[in-house]
Amino acid sequence: MPSLRELISIVDFGTSAPTVDTTYFPNSDGSTFWTGTSEVSSSTTAWYVHFTSGLHGSLQKSQPGRVRLVRGTPF
Repeated sequence: MPSLRELISIVDFGTSAPTVDTTYFPNSDGSTFWTGTSEVSSSTTAWYVHFTSGLHGSLQKSQPGRVRLVRGTPF
């Protein structure tokens, strides 16, 4: 799974709902996508990116969400 930084790197703030280039990610929607980055202050929460707005935050890991795999150069 991508890190928070990797997933944010594909957000396209020049578009809206979804905030991702649909040429590379066809049939995308504005769902919440999980990252592999856990919240530092709590092992039960992890970071997500919401592709309707491009914003990110953290939620309980028990919450439903999607996974978008990315490939690229590590940061």
